[in-house]
Amino acid sequence: MVIKKKIKKVKSRRPIRRQAKGRGNGVLSLFAIALISLAVFNVMLASFMALVMAPTAILMLTERSPWRSNKIMCVGSLNLASTLPWVPALWNNQNLFGEMVSDMVTMSIALGGAVVGHGLLFFGPIIAAMILQAFSSDKMKKIASERAALVEQWGPEVLGNDKSSKSEQNFIIPKKA
Repeated sequence: MVIKKKIKKVKSRRPIRRQAKGRGNGVLSLFAIALISLAVFNVMLASFMALVMAPTAILMLTERSPWRSNKIMCVGSLNLASTLPWVPALWNNQNLFGEMVSDMVTMSIALGGAVVGHGLLFFGPIIAAMILQAFSSDKMKKIASERAALVEQWGPEVLGNDKSSKSEQNFIIPKKA
């Protein structure tokens, strides 16, 4: 009797990218509803907000990382904060829309908030890594000096019997001059 074995195809070992639930653009829908609601009261202000908040809207449409909401919050809040100084003037006088859009300083400051937000997203992890590395090197120096003090007080027996242990090789005992 011949037994036939099933040969299974070996799939590649690439990690599976799982889509997060609710991948829809709920925040973008909320943003659109807010602009439409604002347009009911003041069309020019809604147009100005749509124009200067465009970097945040583009980020909402294109970002697909697990930290999507945090990135949108960072860029969007800075973009909104840099836009808010011109809202009262445009609310009171709708004729200022053309002047505000054509003014380079106004648009630079309003869109500069999004630039600062993207800068924080890019440089923030680098700066945090440098700070953590500095703290860990200080901690290693402190541990090494405490270990040297223990060896000085109790003798080299405190390190253990096995002189070639890997734990001893990781620490450098500073020598006193």
